[in-house]
Amino acid sequence: MLDNVKIIDGFVWLIVTDSAKELWSSGALTIYRLYDDGTESRIESYDDINDALENGEDIGVEIGSLSGLNDAYAYQRRKYEVGVDYGEEGTKTIATFMTEQEAKVFMREYSAINPSRKVFIDTCTYDFLNNNQ
Repeated sequence: MLDNVKIIDGFVWLIVTDSAKELWSSGALTIYRLYDDGTESRIESYDDINDALENGEDIGVEIGSLSGLNDAYAYQRRKYEVGVDYGEEGTKTIATFMTEQEAKVFMREYSAINPSRKVFIDTCTYDFLNNNQ
């Protein structure tokens, strides 16, 4: 699993713990404290951030639901992969989504957290993914 993505009860969070203070002070994104029991609460202050850090809890940005992945038919449709281009080192897929809209939202949020990375969306089918693993 990716270090900067967490899935809780079918919901995807981009983990931003290391940059939480900067994000909160910028007001660009709403950030949440992610508790070990699967619940979350909106960060309202630096004290909330510090409490989460002291308790070793993740801080994340909402990305969206993965509910479509539970539908067997969904696996027959096109997949949208969000990837990072590392230049001569190649590319790496960091997330896969059922809809282009979900991929665009994830890419926009990921790019806001990692502005120096070259992020892209690619498409493929479920059959292609299964035959090339």
